[in-house]
Amino acid sequence: IRAVAEMNPYVPVPCWCRSGKKSKFWHYQRERQPLINIYEVEEEMRREFNRGYCSYPKSAGDECSPGISNAHTVQRRGGLGAIGEAGHVLSVKPSMKAMIEHEGKPPPKRIGLGRASVFPGFCNKHDKVAFQLIEGENVAFEKTTALLFAYRAIAYERFAKHWQLKTIAIQREMDCGQPLWKQEMIQEYLYTIECGVKIGMRDLEAWKSDYDSRIISGDLDGFFFYSVRFDRVLPIVGCGAFYPEFDLQGKALQRLGRPSFE
Repeated sequence: IRAVAEMNPYVPVPCWCRSGKKSKFWHYQRERQPLINIYEVEEEMRREFNRGYCSYPKSAGDECSPGISNAHTVQRRGGLGAIGEAGHVLSVKPSMKAMIEHEGKPPPKRIGLGRASVFPGFCNKHDKVAFQLIEGENVAFEKTTALLFAYRAIAYERFAKHWQLKTIAIQREMDCGQPLWKQEMIQEYLYTIECGVKIGMRDLEAWKSDYDSRIISGDLDGFFFYSVRFDRVLPIVGCGAFYPEFDLQGKALQRLGRPSFE
């Protein structure tokens, strides 16, 4: 494909980078184009993140408010308030500038509680009203509150992957002015990431659809949860997930990374 495009750029062949665009508009003589400023790419990705939208399920008579809120993934008056000092917490999400200046080992930075652990994933009304039961220090652990905690986590994960898909298109521009071997390396990496994100997004859409229907109907049948309450603030807390493909006897449980399997 690349050879055909270089011999005759007017032939409408798809670009070798698998972006879906035509080669003559995309990677034809790419190495002659001016280099991209990486800080400008980062800023464009940040602007895309800040656009936001409301993740709350739409139902008759329950319209969104105009503004989008910076929704907390960890409640401000709960977990964040417990670990904050003078209204601030430490963040380990570095900027590109900090990564470069500290040679890949940037120190944590202080940020205000209002900016910590937030994403523009709900309108002002639904962020305030829908999650009122799980704000504050004394939250009752029951199915209703557990559903809200889980729903907000699912909404955040879907938002993050939706943003990731949009920023892949932005990052594809980063090979401008680079030699062909580097163009191929960058585009292959981004294509692989895009395939994985799309598979994850497919599953998340199905999960969120189930949560949406439960949020609207209040149906908690078949919904189970497990909670632990500690009597003090723990020195370190982490969370994660483990997706085993096989059990201890070698029996296949699921097939990850394949579009034809859930």
